[in-house]
Amino acid sequence: MNIMYSQVIIDYSPPRIKGLIDWEGVTLLPYSINAYQIRLIAVVNHKRVNYPESETALPIARAFWKTFTAGITSSELKAGMLDSMSTGVILFPHFFEGTGIPNAEQVQNAVAHLDWLEMYRPLCT
Repeated sequence: MNIMYSQVIIDYSPPRIKGLIDWEGVTLLPYSINAYQIRLIAVVNHKRVNYPESETALPIARAFWKTFTAGITSSELKAGMLDSMSTGVILFPHFFEGTGIPNAEQVQNAVAHLDWLEMYRPLCT
C-alpha cells in the first residue's frame, strides 16, 4: 500500500500520527445507522424467537436512547437518527445485498423490527 498525506490522521500537539485511513475500503454511512442493534441487547431471544414485550426490553431501550442522544436538543436531529436506525434495519440484518427477493419470514421480521424502533419516536421530542 502506498501511503499518501490524505490517508494520515495527525494530532498536532504534540505532533504524532494517530491513524491511517484506507480510502478504498471506507464507506460513508449516516451516524446511528448501526444503532438499530440495540434490539439485540434489549429484546429477549429464546430458541430464535424474539420477545420484544419482555419486561426488560423497554427500560434497556430507553436507557440506551437517553445516553445515545445526550446533548442533542434538536427533535429533528433525533428523528433523523431514528430514521437512520430504520435504514440500518433495511440494509443490514434482513435484506442482504445480492441474495435476491427476501422471503416472507425476512419481511415479517424486518417489519417487526421497524415497528419496535418506533417506540423511540415519542422520545424524539
